[in-house]
Amino acid sequence: MAVNWVPKAEGATYRYTWAPALLPGDTISSYVLEPDGASIVSDSHDSSVIEVYLAGGAVGAICTIAATVYTTYGETQKETIYVPIVSRDLARLSTAGEIAAFALRKIVGIGEQASSGEFDDALEWLNDMLADWKGQGADTGVNLPLEASEKLYVPDQFIAAIKNNLIIRVADNYGREISPVTAKLAMTGLQQIKQALLPRERGTTEYF
Repeated sequence: MAVNWVPKAEGATYRYTWAPALLPGDTISSYVLEPDGASIVSDSHDSSVIEVYLAGGAVGAICTIAATVYTTYGETQKETIYVPIVSRDLARLSTAGEIAAFALRKIVGIGEQASSGEFDDALEWLNDMLADWKGQGADTGVNLPLEASEKLYVPDQFIAAIKNNLIIRVADNYGREISPVTAKLAMTGLQQIKQALLPRERGTTEYF
C-alpha cells in the first residue's frame, strides 16, 4: 500500500515522520530513500521511525519517494510515499499564535485581550491536539512543538478544522459551552483531515 504525506508548500522545508509497519519486536536496521520531484535535505531514524526533511518541488507536482527498509529480523519492506507540492502563496499561513488567539475569543470575547497565561495554555492545547491527531495517524506535517510565531503550511481546509477543534478544547478547559455549529464544523473538519491523510485501503505491507 502507498503512504500519503501531507502536502508540502513550494520553497518550504517540511519535516515528516514515517513509522513502517514492523513485525512485533522488529526494528529498523537501515533504509534507502529515493525521492523524485523534491529533495531530501536530511534524514535519520530510531528503532521504529524514520524522520525526513523534504525541500523543493514544483507546484502541482507530486513527489514520490521509493522507500526500502531493512530490519533486524532480516525483512525487506518496500513502500512508495506520495507528497503533493502546493503553492505557499495560496495558503493563508496562519501562525500558531493566531490560531490560539482565535480560539480564545470564545472565552475572553471579541476585541478583548487574553492574558499571557491564557494564551500560553491555548498554545499548549494546540500542540497537544496536533500531537494526539498524529498519534491517530492524522499527521498534519507541522513541526511540534509549535511556537507562537510559527506558520502552519497546511491546506486551507486543515486550518479551519484546527481552529474549530481547538475552540472545543479551550471551551472544555474553561467549562464553557460551544454552539452546535462549531461542534459540527470541528467534527466534519477532523473527518476530512483523516480521510486525506489516512490510507484509504488498509492491507498488508509488502515484505521480501
